[in-house]
Amino acid sequence: QFWFQNFDEANEVDWLSVKRALEEEFGYLDPDTLAIIKGILENNENNNIAVLEFNIFTKKNGLAEAIKKAKEDKAYPSFDGPSKKEVISMKEMKEELAALGGSAEGCYERADVEAWLLQVRARHQAADRLAEQEQESKAAQEERQRQTAVETKASDKVAEEERQRKAAEEKRQREAAAKAAAQAAAVAA
Repeated sequence: QFWFQNFDEANEVDWLSVKRALEEEFGYLDPDTLAIIKGILENNENNNIAVLEFNIFTKKNGLAEAIKKAKEDKAYPSFDGPSKKEVISMKEMKEELAALGGSAEGCYERADVEAWLLQVRARHQAADRLAEQEQESKAAQEERQRQTAVETKASDKVAEEERQRKAAEEKRQREAAAKAAAQAAAVAA
């Protein structure tokens, strides 16, 4: 009803016209609320609002309730944490989806794009965690190999020192035996 009262049979209207009509109908709307409403309605990222987008926004509880909810929410979650909120436009969500290798094709409502973005983000976060775990595992394995090499080197050094000590002891014993044999020969002569 609001759409047809303000824009007749137009299928698409520029955002400033929609903004003016909203403020005429509901009074002052703060910039944050307007930014949220625009982010919800501007699915085509062309600064125009289509009647289809408007109908989707208002279909559940009507325009007044949709604006009230936007005022209460003041923002949509950024998905970065439960307490951090910021406006994420449809364009930004679609760009992020594309950057993550996803697509919003077939998603016409903001909630569908948000849900798909959350799924794609979750898959990427899981893949990142797996890669991080693999990297940590590889680093731990390399550390174990390094530690084993250090222990082997230390063990080899101890064994070499023991071999050298035994060789020195055997040499000392041979020299002592030779000296004793020489003394015995001298006594016998």
